[in-house]
Amino acid sequence: MSFRQESIEITLLEDPACNWCWAFQPVTTTFFFEFCQPLAEPHFNFRRVLGGLSDRPVIEPTIAQRHWRMIAEVSGMPVNPDIWNRHLLQTTFEACRAVKAASLISPQAAHRLLRKLREAFFVESTPIDNREIILALAGKIDLNVEQLKDHLSSGRADFLFQRDRREASSNKFGFPTMVVSRLGSENREVLHGMVTYDELLQSILRSGFPPHLRQPFKDTREDWIRLFQIHPRLTAAEVRHATGQSGPRLDELVADQGIRLEGAFYSMPQANGQKAAG
Repeated sequence: MSFRQESIEITLLEDPACNWCWAFQPVTTTFFFEFCQPLAEPHFNFRRVLGGLSDRPVIEPTIAQRHWRMIAEVSGMPVNPDIWNRHLLQTTFEACRAVKAASLISPQAAHRLLRKLREAFFVESTPIDNREIILALAGKIDLNVEQLKDHLSSGRADFLFQRDRREASSNKFGFPTMVVSRLGSENREVLHGMVTYDELLQSILRSGFPPHLRQPFKDTREDWIRLFQIHPRLTAAEVRHATGQSGPRLDELVADQGIRLEGAFYSMPQANGQKAAG
């Protein structure tokens, strides 16, 4: 049977404030680079399900801080646990609804807003449980704030979010979870938690995806631009994972490409002027 682009479906269940989803970003960034470039025209049907982690205030901040430090150690992703000393997260549902509202504008808008929310929350100590703050963050990445407001106030975003919640419940609200399936078949593979990229890759290949369509990093100018079109800002852990480079060699490569390190993030101004993946 011949391969058709739409014959394989990848579903990612997640939440903007889930610390393990943030730790999983090096894997998802590599996945987007190798299989979803450009993101608007992936080789298969990609779905993002916002399941909603919690709609209750966090009571014990020291537990959250301990979890954040643990995922930073495990994944290399940057975190700033100090936010818990001055703000206790009230809910993750508002951020989920905002991402679903952005999805009504475009998949790329949802992709960009979800990333912005995570950067703000985990690194920049910005609460993401307040609608006005979320809309301000959306404005910083040039999303149409008025459209977002309309989708949120009309209930359209909440309708999509509640549908996601029902789907997530069938997987017991485990975040992150990736589901790899072939359309028209009852066979599917469910990858729970922070699996390795090799585990995800092997699952995709077992689904029938042609190996020659995978696009691993080749250290060309075009590939560096493609990488920073996934997210305008990338952490060191993401860059190491996607490129396979680290240490002094990585420092040389990013310097040669004019890539800048500002705080916890690398950025490539040349890539931002191109058509962004998100």
